[in-house]
Amino acid sequence: MKRYGINLLYLTPQQVGGTQTYAEELIKNIIPNLHTDEQLVLYCAKNNAHLFKENQQVRIRVLPIDSSNYVTRYIIENTFLPTLLFEDKVEALLSLGYTKPLISTCKNVVTIHDLNWYYHPENYSPINGFIWKLICVLSAKTADKIIAISSTTKSSIVNILKIPSNIIEVIYHGYIKPIQYDQKSVNEVLSKYVNNNPYIFSVLSHYPHKNIETLIQSFIKVKKKNRNLKLLIAGTGTSKAKQDRVAYISQKNQNDVALLPYLSKTELEILYQNCMVYISPSKYEGFGLPILEAISNKAPVIASNIPVYREILGSKAMLFKPTDVNELSKIVEKIISHVDIRSKTIQSQHGILKKFSWKISALKTLDTIRSMNQK
Repeated sequence: MKRYGINLLYLTPQQVGGTQTYAEELIKNIIPNLHTDEQLVLYCAKNNAHLFKENQQVRIRVLPIDSSNYVTRYIIENTFLPTLLFEDKVEALLSLGYTKPLISTCKNVVTIHDLNWYYHPENYSPINGFIWKLICVLSAKTADKIIAISSTTKSSIVNILKIPSNIIEVIYHGYIKPIQYDQKSVNEVLSKYVNNNPYIFSVLSHYPHKNIETLIQSFIKVKKKNRNLKLLIAGTGTSKAKQDRVAYISQKNQNDVALLPYLSKTELEILYQNCMVYISPSKYEGFGLPILEAISNKAPVIASNIPVYREILGSKAMLFKPTDVNELSKIVEKIISHVDIRSKTIQSQHGILKKFSWKISALKTLDTIRSMNQK
């Protein structure tokens, strides 16, 4: 039996944003494509093991840590986990969250989603930032193979970390085909969050580089001509970051801006499907999974003019300079004021989805893991 390990010690449910979707969808799509002589061993923390199920080809190992305790996680990842890998006779380990054991008896593949610690060190305390940078750099430099989730991220890894290009594989995320909900369900969600008023939607974690200031300032300008318009922001992040956001909104006295709690899949899809426009104002991203989610749910997307959004959206992009409030406001006005432009934007952007698939992502990832046994 060939055993492949998947390191999930990083995954804190409802706190790690798109990387949770990445792990769940990747594993779900890898399992049906395993050969009869292959088995996955999932190395989970005690607070995330419930997300996965065992079967004949999937075994779950629960390590005695909470994934939100970063220091303990790094220690366990580099002591207890290598011992288990040896005991379980794992041939290759895929670590899905930036870091991996620095020493182990098997081949190692690590997914690097972004280099946020390099581009936006203000998101971290000095101590946490130093530790995170050190572990990420060492993980990258000792990996047998790296999966980058975009060509933009690959370029950063090559140029900043000086990793050889030939050991980095670009494997895009996919998207989940949305459900069309009955009118009763739609009305319940819209009544709950916007009292059936028109709204702008954004999914952002609560960190400075997500650029909430530009989003809110633009909304204030647009609202002058659209009095019933609301702005909904869904996302995760540290409590301190969320407090800063709430304080900023309070200063602007914007009762029509709402920071939403964790949303169910149903609520999230309904809010995508019924928004006037979806906006992603980030100053930096490694990929941008919510953009795919919005487009698959037929929401027109406006995004900041950053490299990865140009890569994902291509010629279908409606982009603005991340700090240009006036430019964003004009594009929003154009979309929400002209039904024909909004419809054409939805139709043209929907075409980009054909190059993104969780099944393809899983098959490429599985091929990468299998290739470790050939070296």
